[in-house]
Amino acid sequence: MINVLIKLICIIFIFITIDLYSADRNFFFQSFHRHKEMSSYYQKKEYPTSLWERKYLTGNWNGVRDELSDKGLTITSSYVTDLLGNPFGGEEQGFSYAGSFGMDMTMDFNKITGSEFLGGWYFYVSALWRSGTSLSDKYIKNQFNPAQLYGGETYKLIGLYLRKIAFNEKFSCKLGRLDAGDDFLCSKYYQLWVSNAFCGNPVSVFLNSPLTAYPNATWGAYLDVKPTNKFLARLGVYNTNENISKNKYHGVNFTFKNTHGALLISELVMLVGQDNNTLIYPGNYKVGAYYVTGKTQTFAQDYMKGNYSYYFLLDQMIYKIDDSRGIVPFLALIFAPAKVAMFPFFFTTGITFNGCFGSRDKDSICIGAAYGKYSFDLNKYQMLQGQEKQTYELVLELNYKAYVSKWLFIQPDMQYIIRPKGHRSVPNALVLGAQIGITF
Repeated sequence: MINVLIKLICIIFIFITIDLYSADRNFFFQSFHRHKEMSSYYQKKEYPTSLWERKYLTGNWNGVRDELSDKGLTITSSYVTDLLGNPFGGEEQGFSYAGSFGMDMTMDFNKITGSEFLGGWYFYVSALWRSGTSLSDKYIKNQFNPAQLYGGETYKLIGLYLRKIAFNEKFSCKLGRLDAGDDFLCSKYYQLWVSNAFCGNPVSVFLNSPLTAYPNATWGAYLDVKPTNKFLARLGVYNTNENISKNKYHGVNFTFKNTHGALLISELVMLVGQDNNTLIYPGNYKVGAYYVTGKTQTFAQDYMKGNYSYYFLLDQMIYKIDDSRGIVPFLALIFAPAKVAMFPFFFTTGITFNGCFGSRDKDSICIGAAYGKYSFDLNKYQMLQGQEKQTYELVLELNYKAYVSKWLFIQPDMQYIIRPKGHRSVPNALVLGAQIGITF
């Protein structure tokens, strides 16, 4: 009865939102494994044809996806929308939607050419079309957008790069148009949220630095090495240019000029309980840092050579059903210099309940908090300018992600925003709504 009710609700939402465009952050975050999974799925030649049982809404395209997969080409697309409103709080009350239609393609050069020499080489390209309005900018006037899909409202190119996988996926590198947020400061558990404070990456890093994230990319190079099953090391270097993300360029401003030099970032990951024979529950413990080589303007209106941040991320399963289902708390701590960083201290924390409801093994419940402390140096500058001092913003979120089928989910969401933009003068805001997603 519950499954039937959820399906009816989702069908109604599909018709309501059919003229909106969207694709969630997770669509690009897991691109390599998602395309690998699709290739394996269609090469089996055995899969459900029923609409509600199939893995992808549009199915096998009358055999075309089978054939393309055999030849080394996979194409996927996703549609997601955030429908949110604040019934009370903020500067005024209102409703907004945000989202984008996303599409990407992977080419496996080994399958395409039949050459073993090109084994492990891939070409990837992605694009999206976004539209919508911001509940934060238009009504609440807070810092951390309740809609993770808002930003870059236009059509644009995102990823465009070559990738090499070797040594049984213990070595990987990418070169081309990349966004750092797909490989650093990320976790699969961050993809389960609707608020941009959580989703994808801890949002403070983008307010403190020129680090790029979906849906914006820049020239860069990325390398990861997994010497053992317990450790993973990542290293990346990216061009910084604050202009390339402007909507007017549609993601095709390919300049090598920079505005802040280069961004260097590294991350060391300790992988716990991820061997097949271990009895320890799986977890990920990460420590990382980035450094921006160029000059950065301080709040005192002079310049500081370089800009940096360091961070600690962890997630640890404490109740296990299987490797992907259980109860997982997580914590992210971000530190940056108060001279130039809007948020010298930021954290997100929460707990995810994944697949804990019997037959609903893909559903999840998430409860969490995100906190950003405004810089004391910024406060001093504001007081000198006769402006209201910003203190902190705190976001609390509760959501339930329900999969109606493998290709459709609906995610009712509730957020409570305390001290919008750090101002005592703006009332705390309640945000209610839902996120809806379709995989084609």
